Amino acid sequence: MTIPSRAAAIAVAVAASLGLGVICTASSAQAAPGLDLPNTFTRMVLEDTKAPAGTDKYVAIDAQLHGTRTATLAEAEQKAGGDFFDVPRVGEDDQPMSGLIEGYDLHADKSEPGGIGYDEDGGSIIEPDHQFDVSDDGTVENHAGGYLGFDDTLDHLALTDEARYVVAGSTRGDSPTTLVANLDSYDAATGTAVISGSASSSVFYPDARVYAGDSFSATGTLGEFVISVSGITAGTKSVELEQKLGEDQVDKVNVALDDEAEVAPLVLTNPAKASDGYAANQAFTFAGTGEKGSKVTVRNAKGTLLAQNIEVDGQGEWKWTRANMGTSAYSLKFIQDEGSPTEKSTELLDFKPGAVPAPTVTLTNPAKASDGYVENQAFTFAGTGTPGKTITVKNTAGTVLADDIPVTSEGTWEWTRANMRTSVYNLDFIQDSGLPTEQKTTLRGFAGHPAPVSPVTLTNPAKASDGYVENQAFTFAGTGTPGKTITVKNTAGTVLADDIPVTSEGTWEWTRANMRTSVYSLDFIQDSGLPTEQKTTLRGFAGHPAPASPVSVTNPADPKAGYTANTSFTFRGKAAVDSALTIQNAAGTEIAKDIPVSKDGDWEWTRANMGTSVWKLTFIQDKGKPTEAKFTLGNFAPKA
Repeated sequence: MTIPSRAAAIAVAVAASLGLGVICTASSAQAAPGLDLPNTFTRMVLEDTKAPAGTDKYVAIDAQLHGTRTATLAEAEQKAGGDFFDVPRVGEDDQPMSGLIEGYDLHADKSEPGGIGYDEDGGSIIEPDHQFDVSDDGTVENHAGGYLGFDDTLDHLALTDEARYVVAGSTRGDSPTTLVANLDSYDAATGTAVISGSASSSVFYPDARVYAGDSFSATGTLGEFVISVSGITAGTKSVELEQKLGEDQVDKVNVALDDEAEVAPLVLTNPAKASDGYAANQAFTFAGTGEKGSKVTVRNAKGTLLAQNIEVDGQGEWKWTRANMGTSAYSLKFIQDEGSPTEKSTELLDFKPGAVPAPTVTLTNPAKASDGYVENQAFTFAGTGTPGKTITVKNTAGTVLADDIPVTSEGTWEWTRANMRTSVYNLDFIQDSGLPTEQKTTLRGFAGHPAPVSPVTLTNPAKASDGYVENQAFTFAGTGTPGKTITVKNTAGTVLADDIPVTSEGTWEWTRANMRTSVYSLDFIQDSGLPTEQKTTLRGFAGHPAPASPVSVTNPADPKAGYTANTSFTFRGKAAVDSALTIQNAAGTEIAKDIPVSKDGDWEWTRANMGTSVWKLTFIQDKGKPTEAKFTLGNFAPKA
């Protein structure tokens, strides 16, 4: 066994295919001290975890095996009860096994004497008198030449210094490793692709290269490679990769190109299975999942169109309600993007009426009569029923307060009474009123209570007379109930903002990007349209002109004077003491920032080369802060 010089690499840990090699990985020693080595290897790399800094920490070992496992040897191993370590015989009788690898304490431990060997010439089994034993101290008692075999259930070929060396990888066989490649990415629009994979290790094949046309990548110490391919023409289906050792081709593979994203399948989730059945003569909602943004078509077994353009929403879900199922046995086909190259479908066969009991009518809001309602405000009653049915609301005198309230396909209903005033309500909520299938639930003694003090407040502005700066943004702020939302309306009822969240600290804010010059009369409403609605108001909120900007430019005093082309220029000016300036061009790009303003209110900034541009610059004080102010310098051109 020989040891090449320390390689700047780790071992070939890539499984060779087509019979060129088999990966072996290290495991902890079980019956012997130290690090178990692979039970067969031709080439192996050890990582020296205690290598001095700045030195190569990898050691490449070439076992120089000259044979392979023959059928005869395999039969011998099977008879002996296990797999074997195959090691070239080195040394004489009574010589420790550590002599196999110079400089490393390599040994074979055995709990019992005995073993089996074979002749390297023809792979035949050595006669019994040519067998050898390994004693408990790891020395060879006798041998017959050729290879040694040790039963892996009893014997361990190991490095004693377990804490120092780690098997980074190994292979068996002395042929180049088969080229394996995978497509990492492909952009058909630019004709580029990135392909990675494994081939022969640079540890044992320094001249190994993987080519794609004229482009190539050297392999790494594990045989790994990444190659970028460009110039792929439209319609190309694959890229050919070729492994070479120097100028000699070893093998080649074709890597398929596929730039089409995977399309989500169409799945039916309701019903979960046909045997679930449906309620006869009632509505039924079919539901499922699919590709976001696609359209679903429904056809029966004859191909008759029942529904189309059912949209799969942003959550990848879709639903379709058939208003009356009757009593038919349905066989349906649900088709995603019918007629397109990405068409997907699923079928529901023999979907019949089942024993589906009609749900009882319930009242979910209020949960109980004692909850009461807020006097002189709206209240929404809600509950459950049978999908497709209707609810009638009567008081105990028989007066109908509401009729034909639909039960949704999800089995829910609701009804809002616009003003509850101060009455005590005794109500019946009736499904199928007057029919043999009538069902009802009741509510008795449902009384009101005064509205609580509104938790909604406005903190900015503190008062309407504070006003706002015309033609600029303004942030309204206030308090509310954590977890609720705020809606902003004007007195005409127009919604200016919706779903403004109240934070866990009970605060909210909303910024109007440009207040222009209007006089605002606004309502800030929590739980808009719900029985728990609360609000605060702002009336006569008017604007005032923006104060003169504290930012000015003193040099140039007159932009028309221009500047000397292709030289530096120092801009100077005034701004608020201890503020900082940001400078933007006409496109809004920041070209300088954090320019300090002195205690005298002076600032300056030098541009190293003005070029020949016509400059339009905005000098912004305290950008993004409440003290933000700006000055714009325009048409600053080179001198004629």
